[in-house]
Amino acid sequence: MASKQQVSTAGKSAEIGITKWGPSEFTKQLLRMKETPSKKAAGPIKSSPPFKNEDVEIIIPVEPCKEYQFEMKIVSPQNAVVGKISDIFLLALSDLPDYIPPPLTSVIEVKFLAGGKQTVEAQKDSPVPEACLLDYLEAVDTFANRVEHVANELHSATSLVKQGQDMVQDNVEL
Repeated sequence: MASKQQVSTAGKSAEIGITKWGPSEFTKQLLRMKETPSKKAAGPIKSSPPFKNEDVEIIIPVEPCKEYQFEMKIVSPQNAVVGKISDIFLLALSDLPDYIPPPLTSVIEVKFLAGGKQTVEAQKDSPVPEACLLDYLEAVDTFANRVEHVANELHSATSLVKQGQDMVQDNVEL
């Protein structure tokens, strides 16, 4: 599902995982109110060694379902910039390759209005905020699409193995 890409900073190199999925075809398909990009700054966040393992996770507080662009600077103890990575984008929920959406029944609630009409809202204890319902629904579609793709690939691979087994069995029966 993922390949590795080399990234180098200050003479050192590392591998990062790149998924084969790419952007989802479901991202931004549902209609939304026109929004201006968030002017709110996230950070700066500082994290110092020693780290628990070679993968460093930095948690940055952001508003739910807003788009952000980050820049990461790696600074020495003497405050010299050792490396800098620019244009790090916070992906849309449906573009996150390892996002597994919670079940619909734990997120949404259907309320019945007068005249037999319904409205969909986030449940009070939902793991997905109300502001993210459209992003969540697109992520559900993306997840279902990816599961179907993987199942079809496995079915194809299994079919090829079965054909090979049938040919061997035919030779044994002769």
